[in-house]
Amino acid sequence: MLDELERTRKLFAFFNITETTNPVTGATHRGVINNADSVAKRVAAVMAAIDEAERLKVELADQTEIPQRLGSLAAALPVVEDPK
Repeated sequence: MLDELERTRKLFAFFNITETTNPVTGATHRGVINNADSVAKRVAAVMAAIDEAERLKVELADQTEIPQRLGSLAAALPVVEDPK
C-alpha cells in the first residue's frame, strides 16, 4: 500500500490555459487545470486502506482472509482523473 501511495502522489498533472477574453484589447485570462482533487481523494482512500489493513492484522484471528480483504480494499480505490 505504501508503494500505491507513492504512485498515486506521482499522478498529479496539470496544464496551463490562456484564453483571449477581449478580442478588441487582446486581454487574456490565464488559468491552470489540474487533477489535484482526484489525487487527494485517492490518497485519502489509500490511507484509509492502510488503517483498515492495520486493524485487520490485529482483529482477525484467521490470517488466511487478510490477502483477500486487502485485494478488495485495493480494488475499491478511486481512479485518478486525467485533467484534460
